[in-house]
Amino acid sequence: MGLDLMAMTAAQWNRLQQSLPTEDRMTYADYLASLDALENVANYPGRAMWNAGIFSEVTGNLNDAANAARTAALDDNATISEIAQLEKEANFAAAEADRLVKEAEAAMPKAPEVVETPETVEIKPDPTPVEKIFGPSRFSKDGNLLEFTPMTEGARLAIFGYNPATGKAYTDEESAALNGGYIPEGYKNIKGYRFDPVTGELEVLGGNGTTSGLGARFQMTAKGNIIPRQDQLPKGVGIDENGRYYQPGEVMPNESLAQYASRMSRLGSGNLSYKGKNYQFDENGMFYIPGEQDMPFGFGTPNNVPGMRSDGTMLSTTAIPAGVDAQTRKLIQDLQNQVTGLKNQNTSTIANTTATQYNERMSVYSSLADRFNKYGLTGLANKIKELAMTGATESTITLQLMETQEYQQRFAANADRVKKGLAVLSPAEYVNVEDSYRQVLRAYGLKQFDNDAYVKQFIANDMSPTELSNRVVTAVQRVQNADPAIINQLKQYYGISSPDMVAYVLDPEQQFQKIERQIAASEIGVAAGRQGLTAGVSVAEQLASQGVTEAEARKGYATIADILPTAEKLSGIYGSTMDTYGQSEGEQEVFNSLASAQRKRQRLSAAETATFGASTGMNRVSLTAAKTPGQI
Repeated sequence: MGLDLMAMTAAQWNRLQQSLPTEDRMTYADYLASLDALENVANYPGRAMWNAGIFSEVTGNLNDAANAARTAALDDNATISEIAQLEKEANFAAAEADRLVKEAEAAMPKAPEVVETPETVEIKPDPTPVEKIFGPSRFSKDGNLLEFTPMTEGARLAIFGYNPATGKAYTDEESAALNGGYIPEGYKNIKGYRFDPVTGELEVLGGNGTTSGLGARFQMTAKGNIIPRQDQLPKGVGIDENGRYYQPGEVMPNESLAQYASRMSRLGSGNLSYKGKNYQFDENGMFYIPGEQDMPFGFGTPNNVPGMRSDGTMLSTTAIPAGVDAQTRKLIQDLQNQVTGLKNQNTSTIANTTATQYNERMSVYSSLADRFNKYGLTGLANKIKELAMTGATESTITLQLMETQEYQQRFAANADRVKKGLAVLSPAEYVNVEDSYRQVLRAYGLKQFDNDAYVKQFIANDMSPTELSNRVVTAVQRVQNADPAIINQLKQYYGISSPDMVAYVLDPEQQFQKIERQIAASEIGVAAGRQGLTAGVSVAEQLASQGVTEAEARKGYATIADILPTAEKLSGIYGSTMDTYGQSEGEQEVFNSLASAQRKRQRLSAAETATFGASTGMNRVSLTAAKTPGQI
């Protein structure tokens, strides 16, 4: 869009020249030539050069005319009407000079401050799957090794920096050369890195097996790239989630005007171009378009407000004409003092309000940024600042952050909870229950389940840490460390293979009560098998549901195995005339104290005694009573 300056008329120009000495006057033609030069530099910057000499002469001439008019207005012989006209001409000349200066400044292209930064480098995630590595960590609560992400070129670039000589990250040797030949042992041959999800701090795993902390100077993007935090970059430099660097003056994709101005404000104050429009910005990241938008309250310093003294009070710019009588002069001065006082009061209120608002908004930003850093969401810091600077409250910002991809990925289980009709967990509740899960898993050495996928399942299914602890105890003590015979029995009863046993027990989709019953049934089945008996899955599950323990099953089946051979023999002899007695009756009598089963045994024993006149050992009242060896 071209620049089109509106010139003063010849009459206006010549009238101003009359107040100047002859040697200082300028012709109207020279004045118009200066405007043509200014339009050339604005409309054809690559072809025309601004004639600084002509421009300076024009603006100087106007300012001289303004001063001459004001001097003439102070002449004691001037009439009131002459004084008013001279004052009007002085203001007109000063305004015209000021307008020309602003037009010239706007026409001249502003180059952003050059800052020495790394060349533009795009970090692409390595698609090749790599083997997991583990190492010690000061964040491990139980001293167990934690998983580290294998080192990539992108991560090395972020940590060690870009070497313009090679176009890659600095190597160990190159870094040592920059540091007097020394590089700490923990930084040599770095194998991997990890972010602590609570503190947001970065650790690296050195080739010697030790870890070194790099603090919270880095962040992980949603695309899995490790990049420096914005406050760690050179002033004005930006970096996107792909790890690509942007020089001052380069707008990053999807970077809002507020984010861009905030980044550029680290260079100080100045001008920037965004989507074809030129903005002025200050050191606090505030911005506006001069000539199109009002200057925002609090922009720059108080001295930027026209007519303001260095102490923040307003100046009175209207001079009292000479020749005014003393009474009128005093009245005018009183009115001017009242106006000045009102202006000062209003200015003070605006300044105080602006400072208060700024401090409040920075407090909101600091509080939320710290909180979300602890959640492992350091990448949302710029978004938080952008929203806070608009005056949004903490609750409003939190609601908007909940819609971001980073937030939803971090607290992904909440979406599954909503689908199941469960309450959404707050970030603090989510992180606390995560920590509880991981403490339980690490305490029992179940590292293969200490990962985000399993933790997400636990949260999505509303598994309490207490239930997880009970499952883990069951998985470790009654499955992982159990008698192999019990593992085989589980497979025989339910088709669960050995490698999946612990995962099956920890699966939140499986009801824990059912899992406990299945394990107890398998223990009962093994107890029967060791006595040469076979307990079907329905019988074993029934006994398990009655609360029969493994120890009680061993004792009970030992008793049944002791009497069963004689009982089955007598049942074969007298079965045509009375009820028989087999394993099922033995289980009913031993485990259920069933009287009918006991009577069957007693009748068989009585029939044998009547026939042969000798005791069979089956005439005891109860099989659970004390007996001598061999007695049934």
